[in-house]
Amino acid sequence: MILRELNNTYKTDAFGETFTLHLAFNTYQNNGARALQAFSESDWGLEPFATLSVNMPEAPADAECFWCKDWSENEWVPDFLTENEIATPTGRSCISGFVCASEYRLSKDVLKEIENAEDL
Repeated sequence: MILRELNNTYKTDAFGETFTLHLAFNTYQNNGARALQAFSESDWGLEPFATLSVNMPEAPADAECFWCKDWSENEWVPDFLTENEIATPTGRSCISGFVCASEYRLSKDVLKEIENAEDL
């Protein structure tokens, strides 16, 4: 899977520290749903930081949306997405096993950046 990195960087406070994050996107292989990951800057380059999305094949997200992994170690993600104007909650949710994922709609700016990266 080839991850396509977006141009913008974002700051977040998580786990008692401040991080500079880069977002990358792709799609899940089995259904084409949006997949988002965050990478943090370090002395050695970019390192995987968090998987922001979760695949919910039983409930396809709208075309401009993704299912957010916002539980456990990702409790900081909803604030990060909204404060940085990356995405906003749609109000839809999906239960799978013991978790409940929330659907988020990507901002027009992020969608445009994704569209431009896909054209490369």
